[in-house]
Amino acid sequence: MSQSWSDKHFRKQRAFTLLTLLATGLVMSGLFKMIQLTREGPIQDAVSIYEHRLAGVKMALPKKGTLGYLSYPPLTDLMADRIETQKYFLSVYVLSPVLLDYQHDHQLYLGNFEEGVPPGFLEAQRLLVVQDFGNGVLLLKKGAH
Repeated sequence: MSQSWSDKHFRKQRAFTLLTLLATGLVMSGLFKMIQLTREGPIQDAVSIYEHRLAGVKMALPKKGTLGYLSYPPLTDLMADRIETQKYFLSVYVLSPVLLDYQHDHQLYLGNFEEGVPPGFLEAQRLLVVQDFGNGVLLLKKGAH
């Protein structure tokens, strides 16, 4: 039995309506997800987190110059500890144009101790806390112990 023109038209219209409803549902789902993310706050990437974490020390530093860099475990080789290397490069990026040097002695240091400073560590390095910015971020200076 052949289908009449109206049956074919009705099927096409129904398929078009279903596709339109499906597309609308997908768009609305995406909008609801965006609204939910907006309510939860902005998505935080590693750079944004470090920018927030180092904001206080960045304001306290001169506009240019070089600081020593110290973390625990101490960064001695960029290939040795991937996580500490990542923290170092994030700090370098955020504090630019101030330079951070993990290899040489300096009068001032950025202390980056997310897990806290181990007891006796600063004393062994002969460093004094100039300012504690919280979250394990310290401005340190060479001193006598």
